[in-house]
Formats: sequence, structure tokens, C-alpha cells
Amino acid sequence: METPIWVLRYRDDRKLATYAETEDMKGWKNQAKTWWEKFLPTIGATGFSFRSMYCEFSAFFKVGERWWYINSGDVRYKISKSLLIRQARNEHDLTGLQNQSVPYDKNFIPNLKAILKI
Repeated sequence: METPIWVLRYRDDRKLATYAETEDMKGWKNQAKTWWEKFLPTIGATGFSFRSMYCEFSAFFKVGERWWYINSGDVRYKISKSLLIRQARNEHDLTGLQNQSVPYDKNFIPNLKAILKI
């Protein structure tokens, strides 16, 4: 499976480094949401909920009996070079358990699957 386009854009697209809610920013978040909506069923995930914030997104999903929380990080500053992921107690738990990260690189999908243990 190819590296998702939204991952490559997060890492490389300078148009996303803006303080305005631009069409580029909206398009990036829509690409991410669409990718997760297509990817998660392929691994048997359920309960997907996506939250689009100003310059980032977060989501919850469930794989087996485990809930997971993800956060893209603020795309304007690219402080984080990876997706934050952590196991959650339920679909509302923003504090969760141990933070882990999935680097925004060509191994994004294999690294994500390794964390999810699938």
C-alpha cells in the first residue's frame, strides 16, 4: 500500500504553513479523513469518528477490543514529524495511555500496523 498523500503533504507542502483556513488546508484534512475512512475497514476497525480542528485533526477508532486516539499535529509548524497515536479507554478518552508515534514517511502504514498489532 502506498504512503497516503495526506502524509506526504503534511511533510512537504509549504502551502499548509498558513494562519488561515485555506482551501489547501481544508483539502488536506478531507484527504486525511477520506484515507482513514477507506483504510480502517481494511484492518477491521470500527467506531471511526473524525474531528477537524483549525490546523490539525484527531480521531478515534476501535480495533478489536481496543480504542485508539490519533492526532495529526499542527500542520502550520510541523513541530511533530509524526502522527500521535495512543490507546484510549473509550471513544471519548483524550488522555489515554502511553503516547506513541508513527513517522510521516514512506513506512507510515507498516509502522502504524505494527503499533496496532495487526
